[in-house]
Formats: sequence, structure tokens, C-alpha cells
Amino acid sequence: MGAEAAKIAPKLVTREVALRELGVTYQTLWRYQKEGCPHVPMAGNQTFYDMDKVRAWMVANGYSGKVGRPEKGSPEAELDETKRKLLEARLKKEEALAAKHNHQLAVAQGRVFAKDEIIEGQLKRIATVKAGLLALPGKLAQRLAHREALDIQRELHEEVLALLDSFSKGTLTTDKDTTDKETPCASTTPSS
Repeated sequence: MGAEAAKIAPKLVTREVALRELGVTYQTLWRYQKEGCPHVPMAGNQTFYDMDKVRAWMVANGYSGKVGRPEKGSPEAELDETKRKLLEARLKKEEALAAKHNHQLAVAQGRVFAKDEIIEGQLKRIATVKAGLLALPGKLAQRLAHREALDIQRELHEEVLALLDSFSKGTLTTDKDTTDKETPCASTTPSS
């Protein structure tokens, strides 16, 4: 009767044998079980498997049982590829939203200026330096009359340095513009 029962009863194998025969890891077999792979739990944390039923379940669920990632074209590979693309798209979206938020925050905090505003400020500053340089002869003519060449050179040098220093600090003012309003320049924009 024992030989007949062995022929009728399914051949059950241990977890270790199932792992070896299927060529999968413990984690993969555990995931298969959670997805409905047939198994027979026993006392003492023992689990047994009917390999014919397990293989039939794997085929029905699109698992090849091969080691490594699923092959291209298999349902499992297509699902993995779809999940990967979806995760990449979500990550890209979250990064774009974070960048947008950081930019809005920088604008609100006054750390970033509009490009047109900066260009306008730079052009005004350059125009002021040009006007200052062109005004030097009239400004210094009387003061430098009847002086030595070395004194004239020193005075001109000091005036030009003062103009350039004001330009570099962004504190230029003209006779027409006596307001203390600072115009943003590229040097005041922090680099991110």
C-alpha cells in the first residue's frame, strides 16, 4: 500500500530543493508564494512544494523560472519595463516641480532677478561710466590748468579709478539721477 500511495500522492519537495530546481532566490520564491504559487506549509516553519503544480503556476503567470531579469517580450519583462518607465516619469516630474519651487522661492527671497532687469541695470551703469569719462575734460579743465604733466596724469588717474570703483560696486550716480536706488547687476545674483 505504501508504494501505491507514493505513486498517487504528489511528490513534495523542500524549499531548498525547489529553489535549486527553479533556479530562483529565496526572495523570489517568497514573492511567488505571496502571489499565489501553490505550496504546502507545515509545522516548524517548513514549506513543501509540488513542482508540477509550481511549474504550471509559473507558466500561467508568465514566469520563466530562469535566473536573472525576465527576458524581453515576456509579460514579466513588459511589466517591469512599464513600471520602470512610470517611475522614471514620476521622478522627472518631481524633480521639475522641486526646481520650479526652488526658483520661485529664490525670486520671492530676492536672490534671483529677471534677465531684462539685469541687462537694463548694466546698460545704465555703462552709460553712466561713459558719461563720467566724457565729462572729465570739462570737470577737470580749470582745476588742472597750469599744472605739471605728472599732476594732471595723477588727477586723471584718480578720477578714472573712482569711476571704475563706483561701477564695480554698482553705486554710480549721474547728475540727472541722484536717487540712491541700486540696480541689480550680475554680480549680485547668487550662483546656484
